[in-house]
Amino acid sequence: MSTYSQVLAFSIIVPLIFSFHNKIQFQKQWAAFFKANILVAIPFLIWDELFTRNEVWGFTNEHLIGAYLFNLPIEEILFFIIIPYCCTFTYEVFLKLKLKTRNITHSLTLGVGIIILLIGGLFYNKIYTAVTFISLGTLLVILSAQKKEFINTFYLTYLVITASFFLLVNGILTGGTLENPPVWYNNSETLNIRIWTIPIEDFFYSMLLLLSNIWLFEIFKSNAAEQQNN
Repeated sequence: MSTYSQVLAFSIIVPLIFSFHNKIQFQKQWAAFFKANILVAIPFLIWDELFTRNEVWGFTNEHLIGAYLFNLPIEEILFFIIIPYCCTFTYEVFLKLKLKTRNITHSLTLGVGIIILLIGGLFYNKIYTAVTFISLGTLLVILSAQKKEFINTFYLTYLVITASFFLLVNGILTGGTLENPPVWYNNSETLNIRIWTIPIEDFFYSMLLLLSNIWLFEIFKSNAAEQQNN
C-alpha cells in the first residue's frame, strides 16, 4: 500500500467498524450521507483537478499506488469520501451522546463568515487562500441566515477532529514525518503560514469540506425522516 492509501485506511477503519454498533447504527444513515457526499465531492474534485493542473498543489509519486483519474491519484479521490465519512460519523456519535454544546449565536457565525470573506478578498492574488476563504465565508453567511441548529454540534465535531485526527492525517500528508510530502503546495499561492507542516488554508478548506457534507447530510436525513412519517 502507498503512504497515502495507508493514511486513508487508518482513518476509515474505526468509523466503519463502529458504524454498525447497536447504539450508533450509522449504516442506517448511509443513503443520506452518500447523497450529500456525492454532491459535495463533485465540485471539490473539479477544484482539485484545476489546482493540480495549475500546480497550486500536487502529489509525490513515491507515496502513491500509481492509479489516476485525469490528474488526480485514486487516493486523492477516495480522500473526498473517506474523510467526510469519518467526520459525519463523529458528528452523528455526538448527536447520539446528546452532548451539551455551547450555543453559538447565528450572529457570531455571520461575523466570522464576513471576516473570512474579507480575508479572502484581501489576498485575492493567492489563489488557494482566496478561493478557500471566499467559499467558506459565503457558506457561513448562508448558514447564519438559515439559522441552522446543527451548527453547534458541527463546531464541536470540527474542533475534536482538528485537534486530533486532522493534525495527524494532514501532518503526514504534508510531510510532517516524511522527507518528501505525499501532497505538496505552491507557497506563492498560499499565505505561507504553516502549523507543523500544514498550510493554514488547509484548516479552512477542511471546515468547508466537512461543513458542506454535514449541511447536505442534515437536509437528506430530515427528508428521509419526513417520508417515513408520512
